[in-house]
Amino acid sequence: MGFGTLFIGYFLLLNFTYFGFTDIVAAGIMAAGLYKLSGINREFKLAFYAALTFLLYSVPELIIFTLRILEIYYDSTLTGYISIGSSVIVTALTALIMKGILSVSREVGLDRIPSLSKFSTYACFFVYGLWIICNATFLTNIFGGYVKVIYLISIVLLLLYVGFNLYVIYGAYMKICMPGDEDGTNRLNKKRRRK
Repeated sequence: MGFGTLFIGYFLLLNFTYFGFTDIVAAGIMAAGLYKLSGINREFKLAFYAALTFLLYSVPELIIFTLRILEIYYDSTLTGYISIGSSVIVTALTALIMKGILSVSREVGLDRIPSLSKFSTYACFFVYGLWIICNATFLTNIFGGYVKVIYLISIVLLLLYVGFNLYVIYGAYMKICMPGDEDGTNRLNKKRRRK
C-alpha cells in the first residue's frame, strides 16, 4: 500500500551527519511510497507533491555537500540556508504525512494511531522550528552562548521525533495494511464499501 516504502524513506531522515547525501534517496523513496498512498486521501496526495519538492531541492543540496566533502567549495552561510529550506520542506512533508495517517486511521476505526499522528502533526512545527534556529546564522548571533545548548537539544528532540514518527508509520502499516492483503488496501476498501 505504500506505508512500508514510506517507512524506509522516512528512516533515512535519521542521518544528520551526511544528510546532504541521503536526503535525495530519502525523498525519492518517500515519493514512491506516497505515490501509492496518494489515491487514499488529499493529504497523502499533497505529501507526494511535497516529497517531489524535497527531491528536487535535494539535488543542489547534494552538489553543495559533494563540493564540501571534496574541499572544493564551502560556505557555512549557504549551507545553513540550504538546511533551513530543507527543514521547511520536511516540516510540511511530515505534517501532511501525519494528517494523512490521522485521516485514514480514523476512517478505518483505529483507536491509538489517530491521537499519535495528531500529536506528531503539531510537534513537527516545534521540533523543526528549533532545527531552523540552529541553522540560521542570523539567529545564532541573537542567542549567543546558548546556541550549542539549543543545538544539542534540537538534535536529541529530532532523533526522538523521527523515531516517534517511524513508530506511527509502522503502526499504520501494521493496522491498515495487514500482512496477507493482496494490494494492501483491503481493510480500507471494506470500510469504504460499508459506507
